[in-house]
Amino acid sequence: MKKCFTILFGIITLNGFSQKNVTDFSAIDYKVQFVKTTTSSELAKKLTSFCTNDLEKVRAIFKWITNNIDYQTRQPANRRGISISNENDDDNSPLKSLDERVAETVLKKGFALCNGYARLFKTLCSYAGIRSEIITGYARVSKSYK
Repeated sequence: MKKCFTILFGIITLNGFSQKNVTDFSAIDYKVQFVKTTTSSELAKKLTSFCTNDLEKVRAIFKWITNNIDYQTRQPANRRGISISNENDDDNSPLKSLDERVAETVLKKGFALCNGYARLFKTLCSYAGIRSEIITGYARVSKSYK
């Protein structure tokens, strides 16, 4: 039993935590800044076309979103009531999922609240073949935060 544990620990240590396997994201961070906004499916394809693994794909998606989509903590008064319907779409496909409709709206508007940011990330990951989930809940903040 000790040998098995030692071997597994060695494999995990070498593959998971070795300094040689730490990914340098500078090349990915540089490339994503030139990717232009399109539909969510095309955007995911463009962002992940130069990536070699899932970690790089997630980094590319994350970096593009944080560089190109403004994060709003409160909905501005002059932007209330943004429609996420499919009324003006040219395709004849059935109604898209809520995640995809929200993602398309966020791409068009260039800003999002928490939910829009998360749904855009989830949609781009789905198109890139990466499983992701949105987890809702509350976060603790200091009492001085308002």
